[in-house]
Amino acid sequence: MEALFVSLYPLVAIVSLAGYLPQIVALIKAKSPHDNISLQSWYTWVFTYCISLGYGLFHLHDTLFIVNTAFGLTAILAVIGLVSYNRYYRFKHLPAAAE
Repeated sequence: MEALFVSLYPLVAIVSLAGYLPQIVALIKAKSPHDNISLQSWYTWVFTYCISLGYGLFHLHDTLFIVNTAFGLTAILAVIGLVSYNRYYRFKHLPAAAE
C-alpha cells in the first residue's frame, strides 16, 4: 500500500493544477470583478499552506512534499492576486452588482 501512495503522490501537483486552472483562466477572462469570491477563504488557505510549507522545510525535509506544497501555495496566491486585481484595479469603475 505504501508503494501505491508513493507512486501516486507526484500526481498531487497535476491534480491541483487541474483544480486551480479553470478558476485562474476564468479570472483572467473575467468581465466583472467577481465579488462573490471570498478572499477570506483564500487567505485561510494561504495560512494553512504556509504552515505546511514550513513543516516540510524545517521538519520533514521532503523535497516532493515541499514542491507540491509550494505549487499549491503559488496557485492560491495567483487566484488571490487575480481576484484582487480584478476587484480593486481592473474593474473598479464597475458597480459591484455588474455580474
